[in-house]
Amino acid sequence: SAYTGVDTLTVTFTATVEGPDDVTYAWDFGDGATSTEASPTHTYTAPGYYTVSLTVTDAADATRTASFEDGEDLIKVMPSTCYVRKAGDSTPTLPYATPETAANNIHDAFVLSPALIDVGDGNIPLGGPIAVGSAMEIRGRGPEITRLNANGSYVFLNHDGAVLADLTLRNRPGNNWNSGILMFGAGALATNCVIREAGGNTVALVGMTSGRLVDCVVTGGSSKNGVSGGITILSDMTDNSTPLPIKKRGGVVIDRCVVSNCTANYTGAVVGTGIRVISNQTPKPVIRNTLVACNYAETTGDGTDNYGAGIYFSQPGIVENCTVVSNAFNKGDYAAGLYSSSAGLCVTNTVVWGNYAGETQRDVGGAAGAKFSHSLASEFATLSPSSYTIDACLSADPRFKDFDGGDWRFGAGSPLHNNGVAKPWMPGAKDLLGNPRKVESPDIGCYEYQPRSRSMIMLQ
Repeated sequence: SAYTGVDTLTVTFTATVEGPDDVTYAWDFGDGATSTEASPTHTYTAPGYYTVSLTVTDAADATRTASFEDGEDLIKVMPSTCYVRKAGDSTPTLPYATPETAANNIHDAFVLSPALIDVGDGNIPLGGPIAVGSAMEIRGRGPEITRLNANGSYVFLNHDGAVLADLTLRNRPGNNWNSGILMFGAGALATNCVIREAGGNTVALVGMTSGRLVDCVVTGGSSKNGVSGGITILSDMTDNSTPLPIKKRGGVVIDRCVVSNCTANYTGAVVGTGIRVISNQTPKPVIRNTLVACNYAETTGDGTDNYGAGIYFSQPGIVENCTVVSNAFNKGDYAAGLYSSSAGLCVTNTVVWGNYAGETQRDVGGAAGAKFSHSLASEFATLSPSSYTIDACLSADPRFKDFDGGDWRFGAGSPLHNNGVAKPWMPGAKDLLGNPRKVESPDIGCYEYQPRSRSMIMLQ
């Protein structure tokens, strides 16, 4: 059987010779090193697959050579880092330990279980489902540089130490959940990624029962069954294509993300086109410092059961410092921005504005019991305080810089400025653009106001 190690491997070999004792030994360890000892110890210092051979010579100069495992690789020194490059940029050679010998798809490197998969630039195929069940990082060069083509497949982060970072994952037509990123490890992280769809009939580009989605853009997802084309936070799911267990864990965090331009089309009700929360989790899922914009749902039905083209909660959750704007249904009577059918929703420091059901602006709504604090939406002037907890909320025009042009920042004269409430997570935190959050009197929404810098001219 093969000996295996990571980066380095020390092996002691023993030769057993039947016959005369006066023999000599000539070991070839396959990495350029040799030995004349009967039982040598050798350390391999570089990743690779090595075939070991032994030549024995007796006093009559008769020789016999044995190559272990009939020429199969006896020694496998696996790299802690495997490399992946686009076709033409490397000559794929196991174990993909250098950029020059890199694999040409993610799956080929993934099956070797390295700690890190280093992905180069250009368009690179996923090569099949990537079900990460160990502490593994898959890192690119940045979303603009590294582009993975999923072709209807997915990356499944089912370990607390699983990380997907610095790349674009572009989907091709798929017919189920297996279409983007699935996150089920409590500490799993996707960061600085763009998850987008080229077309098809997916349910969601991102499905989560736990884990963190940070500094990501989720865009262009489409659903043909009336539910989220962007992100779904769920309790569990069945996927017979992977042997990894899927567990309900809770603790979903979506922070400093953009969820935009997702669509849903259906003959019946459409709900949660941008983000849909259908999991009763402990702790509650958190959506923070996130922009949810320009998601659209269309139904050929009567539209009476359309809820939350931007964000929909059927279970408790937390929304903090988010901007939910310009989401729409083609028809309907309920809120197109943020809708909750759960009394356990808590919304703080969030602006929900310019969301339309048909021709009518409908920003927030839902079941009695939801709590709104230091937030802004058109309905806050008319919502019944007997049905909702409404604390220090506003209903005035937020005065965005350019609503129609998609610039939802604001100036010093906006009611969003200085009207938020401090939260424990804010010290050291950043807004969607990476600007520091104010600890006292923070702004409402995903952006923190940045005053223009002024130059001082001194005359002498």
